[in-house]
Amino acid sequence: MGFFKDHPYDDRFTIEDPARDKKAGFRIEQFRFGELAVYFPPMQYLPYTACTGVEIVPASFHVTGGCGKSVPAYAVKLSVGDGEQFVSLKMEKKANAEQARDHILGKLGTRS
Repeated sequence: MGFFKDHPYDDRFTIEDPARDKKAGFRIEQFRFGELAVYFPPMQYLPYTACTGVEIVPASFHVTGGCGKSVPAYAVKLSVGDGEQFVSLKMEKKANAEQARDHILGKLGTRS
């Protein structure tokens, strides 16, 4: 059934078989990086062809409970389409964010 399949972040940008691409990809924290797209919660994907830029920006995770503190994090910020939309992939470790950024940059550099 089609209940648990990934959907495009933006209907203008799709790929033919996201399930196969996702399965063949690799994981960094809660994200999967396929050959054609990045996959993120809640069951969405963004093809690399839709990305016009990528950078790492400081971010934080808010801790729930009584303390009200935040934990430092890093967000891989992807510019989408015309650059007016962004997708942020928030990660705990800077090395993971750098690995994700470098992978995406490699995909942007292989465009013809």
